This record gives sequence, structure tokens and C-alpha cells, in this order.
Amino acid sequence: MKKNKLLFWLMIIIIFGLYNMFVFMFTEEKTNVFWLAYGATALAFVLLIPAYFISYGLNTTMRSVFYGSPLMIISTVYIVVQIIAGAIIMLLSGADIKVVITIEAVILGLYLILALVSLIGRGMVEGIDANAREKVGYIKSLEDYVLSLRYSVGDPATQDRLNKLWEAIRFSDPMSHPSLEDLERAISSQIGVLAGQLGNPAESGRLFDELGSLIEQRNRKCKMLK
Repeated sequence: MKKNKLLFWLMIIIIFGLYNMFVFMFTEEKTNVFWLAYGATALAFVLLIPAYFISYGLNTTMRSVFYGSPLMIISTVYIVVQIIAGAIIMLLSGADIKVVITIEAVILGLYLILALVSLIGRGMVEGIDANAREKVGYIKSLEDYVLSLRYSVGDPATQDRLNKLWEAIRFSDPMSHPSLEDLERAISSQIGVLAGQLGNPAESGRLFDELGSLIEQRNRKCKMLK
């Protein structure tokens, strides 16, 4: 990822360098219109810096790439549009300065609006994703705990019952719901009690049966809530 960051910024620097070379090489008359168009284009490149860090942060991850891509795509399109518009404006050196300011302001305004929309959308998606991960986390934590219990006992019969319990949890509905809190709390509590009774075949057998019933009950309620 770090190498990709360096390559990305190297590419941006090269593009900006080539842009400057062509602009100053082929433009003889540097009017106010020219400097306004040039300044607007330079601003587009500068705005890419905060856009990048807002999109990906200091540590680029696959998740940050997924969430940050819309803003970076918008920023890239903005730079391309601004380069083209700026080049056209530079060719029209006699254009009315007010018209040029209006055009550049509209381009910048549209970019900022789209950037804000992308950030609002990102916030909504991140909120939904965090909520989903929190709900799925309940089943995952139970899976991991029962799996650790399965590897901690030596009795084949108990291992078999733990394996069946683990599979029941693993293939149960991963999504939780506020109305399931009491039932899920009961399941977690029973598994905790079971952990202390694995050496007692009679009591652990009863707890295995109760847990199977509770998990089945939870699955039925999950289906009803969909």
C-alpha cells in the first residue's frame, strides 16, 4: 500500500509538471484570464491532497479504499474537467473576466457539492456496515468460544456434542435484533454454565439440550423478523 501511495503522488506530480510545461511553453500572453484559469486548475490539484486523506486516512486499507473511492473518482473527474475548461479559457484570452469567474466558480461549486454528497453517502454506508458487523459479532463470538471449549476437552462424546453445538451456532442466522436480546443473553449464559459442567455428563447433557432448543427458538424468531 505504501508503494502504491508513492506511485500515486509521483503520477500526480508528473501530470502537474507536464501541465505547467505545456501551459507556459505554448501560451505567450499571460492575461488576467490566463492566470485565473491557471489558478483554478492549480487549486484542483491542491484540493486532491485533502480529498486523498479524507478518503483513505493515514493508513490505507481495503475498507478505506472501498469507502474512499467515490470521493477520489469525483476529484479525478474534477481535475480532468478543470484542465480542459482551463485550456479552453486560456485560448480565449479576450474573454470577459466575469464570465470566466462564473464558469470556474460553477465547476468548483459542483465539485464541492458532489464531494459533500459522497461524504454523506459514505457516512451512511459506514454506519450501516458498523451496525451489521456489531450484529454479526454476537454469533461470531459464540462460535469462537464453543470452538475453544471443543478443543479443551478430551472426552470424544463431549467433543461430539460441542461440535454439534458449534455447527448449530455457525449455521444459525448471523443477524441479531433488539427483540432477541433476552434470548441471546440466555444462550450466552447457558454456554457459560455449560463450560463449567463439561465434566458432568448428566448436567452437560441437559444443558446441551436446552441450548439446542434456545438456538432453534432464536432461529424461528429471526425468520419472523425478516
